[in-house]
Amino acid sequence: MELVRNKITIITGAGSGIGRATAIAFAEDGASVVCADINIGAAQASCETIVANGGTAIALQVDVSDYDSAAKVIADTIAHFGCLDVLCNIAGIGKTKHDQQETPELWHKILSVNLTGTFYMSQHALPHLLTSKGNIVNCSSRAGTSATPWSAAYSASKGGVCALTRSMAISHVYEGLRVNCVAPGPTHTAIGADFMPPEDADRRLMPFIMPLEKIADPEELANAFVFLASDRASNINGVTLPVDSGSRA
Repeated sequence: MELVRNKITIITGAGSGIGRATAIAFAEDGASVVCADINIGAAQASCETIVANGGTAIALQVDVSDYDSAAKVIADTIAHFGCLDVLCNIAGIGKTKHDQQETPELWHKILSVNLTGTFYMSQHALPHLLTSKGNIVNCSSRAGTSATPWSAAYSASKGGVCALTRSMAISHVYEGLRVNCVAPGPTHTAIGADFMPPEDADRRLMPFIMPLEKIADPEELANAFVFLASDRASNINGVTLPVDSGSRA
């Protein structure tokens, strides 16, 4: 059953990993997809895959941490499709570091993409999503809901995404807009290489960064985004849904 048929959807981070899998999943389920990514070549490749499989998609470049760039991708989407129903904020970066080695540059970069970028995209999309009675699905992480060592900036940014999700959900609860969040656990993506423990890491903390040996495929995460964006989730609002093979348990 097509859960998001005919919904105009923006996926940030659509060039790779969970974002790419989610863009393809939305298209397979009948949505028209904007593949948005800072890497326009990667976004175009995802778009071409969707179109080759009979779906509808366009590729747009966006730096979600830049206020004007975020505004432009929303404006370009409206210019092309005429409306917006779903925004999936999946673009993200991360890096494991000892707390004393977190530089100001790394701290601000991670926060600006993961948290500020999520807000910028949502803020610019808001007028259109209120009109369509649409919804936002953000991407947090197990690091945003559970203790994760060597990840101060990343954990702070993803915890912030959970709080932002709740705030926006309750702010617009009587306006027909839903805002939810997916919290992935360890997943087979290129960004995974950035989360290797420091060489001198305390091995006693290893179960906190990889509590289970099972690592998800991006497609398993994509299904959660499609569901939360669909009318099947019409009474789900302000939640952070763990999709982590039970690692939080």
